This record gives sequence, structure tokens and C-alpha cells, in this order.
Amino acid sequence: GIEMFEAGNLLLPQFNGAFFGHKPPFGFWLMGLASQIFGETEFVARFFSAPALALSAWLTGRTGTMLFGRKAGEAAMIVFATTFLSIYLGAAAMLDAYLVMGCAIAVWAMVRMLQDRRVSFWLWL
Repeated sequence: GIEMFEAGNLLLPQFNGAFFGHKPPFGFWLMGLASQIFGETEFVARFFSAPALALSAWLTGRTGTMLFGRKAGEAAMIVFATTFLSIYLGAAAMLDAYLVMGCAIAVWAMVRMLQDRRVSFWLWL
């Protein structure tokens, strides 16, 4: 992300000077933004991964609550948040945390849309 900001090219992800086109630029933007605010450190590269996974856990709990009730939603959130992969991705400087967050948002929005009578509003989400 830092290389993208320095080069002024925010559409083509770069990593160690090489084109990194098999990953979307969103995660790189967040890493670059954090480095602009806090400086270039290991912590900054991992800064947004933990909140992304926390949001994913919360959305998993909300989706479970909508589908199966409060107890099931709480259990789903706890299981998601305490799995090895969630803990690892929350602490790693990898883009997979953002992919998981996007999937959680999509599933939550789909369930919410299907349960809501005002479908036209959710179609625009």
C-alpha cells in the first residue's frame, strides 16, 4: 500500500516493486492510509485486519440471530471469533481478512434483504 501511495498509482497494487494484480487494491489502500497516519511499521500493516475480523464476527452473530435466534447468534459469533484462522488473520498483514469481511457483509445483507419487506431499499445496498 505504501508503494502505491508513493508512486501515485492507486489502481495497480504493487508489492516489493512487482505488480500484484491478483489481489484487489482495497486492502492496499487501507495499509497505505494507515502508514500515512501512523508511519511505516509492522503494526500499521496489520492495523485494519483486526477490526475487519471483529466486524466479521459481529456480522456472523447478527446473521445467526436473524436466522436461528439470539443464543445461536451468540454461539456463532464466539465460534467465529475464537477459531485459529480468525485469530491468525486478525494479526497477520494479509488481505484475506478483508475478503472474509466482504463475504460476511454480503451474507448479512442477503439475509436482511430476504427478511425485510422493503426489498427495494436493500437491492441498492
